[in-house]
Amino acid sequence: MGTRMIRAVKWVAIFAATAYVALLALLYIGQEDALFLLAPVPDNHEYSFSLPTKDVTLDGEGYSLHGVLFKSEPYSNERLVLYFKGNGGNVGNSETMARTFTDLGFDLLSMDYRGYGKSKGERSEAAMLDDALRWYDWGTEQAYSEIRVVGWSMGSAFSSHLAANRPVDHLIQFAPFKSVIDMGARTFPVIPEFLFAIVIDYPFRNDLKLASADLQSYTIYHGTDDRVVPFASGKALADYLGDKVSLFPVEGATHDSIPWEAEVLRDIRSNWADE
Repeated sequence: MGTRMIRAVKWVAIFAATAYVALLALLYIGQEDALFLLAPVPDNHEYSFSLPTKDVTLDGEGYSLHGVLFKSEPYSNERLVLYFKGNGGNVGNSETMARTFTDLGFDLLSMDYRGYGKSKGERSEAAMLDDALRWYDWGTEQAYSEIRVVGWSMGSAFSSHLAANRPVDHLIQFAPFKSVIDMGARTFPVIPEFLFAIVIDYPFRNDLKLASADLQSYTIYHGTDDRVVPFASGKALADYLGDKVSLFPVEGATHDSIPWEAEVLRDIRSNWADE
């Protein structure tokens, strides 16, 4: 190999290494913008719902969290569903999900994460995961006899953490991921998972959380045409957990359609209506 060729190879190697480091730097710097599609509203904003609702606020040092409790009147309101939504919108978009469960006799609490809706506070993985426990503890303080948990997309991270740290017998997850590390590696296959584990501040390890959870019933509903959280990531989570979970794939369903698919709604009603 001539001197000129060696020099060219060196420059190509330097350029490739620089581009690789730059990609890692961009992933690190831009991870919050990619994960959290914030949708704040003013404190005096009034949401409009047709179901009866109640505003719930949890205030503490450095945070103020807001949620909306959808009531299941005329039922006895002894059972509660904690609903952890995805990374877009705010509680104003939760009524359709609420109806699925209020029709079964559950109250449903939908809450906004820090920076969404009226919720405020500095974000970190630890702080946001702790918020999920605060909402559960609020439910127990309200004397609900049973609390079940539903998570959609990014909400699976908070529902998984909750299931690992509080007595949750029944869990539903729509389009969950194995972890943000797994998602990153699928999106950028040139970057190995161990590097994502280094640069990501929000690994959201659903796999490890749920491995330690004691669940009576846990179902994953995932569409095969999901372009946001690939079906492969949800299946990898199910494969990792084995007999702890029932995977319910829906052929042709997308990330946004999965909770409203007729066969999904039928399955939820058949499993939850008589329990």
